[in-house]
Amino acid sequence: LFGAGWVHASENQGPYTLSTLLGKALKRSEWIAVFGHRVEESRFGALQAGAWQNPEASFAGGRKRGQPEKGPLWEVSLTQSVYFPGKQQLRREIGMLGTETARVRLQEAELSVSHDVVRLAYQYAILQKKKAILEERQKRFELIQSFLAGHLFSSPQHKAERNIVETVLKNLTTDALQTERAL
Repeated sequence: LFGAGWVHASENQGPYTLSTLLGKALKRSEWIAVFGHRVEESRFGALQAGAWQNPEASFAGGRKRGQPEKGPLWEVSLTQSVYFPGKQQLRREIGMLGTETARVRLQEAELSVSHDVVRLAYQYAILQKKKAILEERQKRFELIQSFLAGHLFSSPQHKAERNIVETVLKNLTTDALQTERAL
């Protein structure tokens, strides 16, 4: 079972290895995908932080109110942001630090999902083994119960032993049902 690295899936799919389960969980996790997109967003933001801004141009036209006889008024403007020396490089470095922070958060999310998958896989394997052990014990006590039912015991000690076996069998059946429900 799991000690050999296998977790049983349904009969259609066959057994899963722990690495297969981890790969599927990491690939399908929307939580990890969000962190991956945040890394990309931060990386592109860092690239933009260090880039020169595009120049801005504007054009306006009209007439003066006070002196309409002088003709139309035209205005053209062109502006370009000029950074203080060294500021552009600092903005880029701050953006790259934000990208590294986002990557660390992505790794943290991957580790959290991996931890949950491993914990749940081990829990599943333990419950499978517990179920098998309980079923085996249940079979043994059913054999003892059938033996006791086939013989007449008149002494109080034998009656008490039979009651104990029946009680243990009921408890084992209850435990087996609870374990199966937990799976």
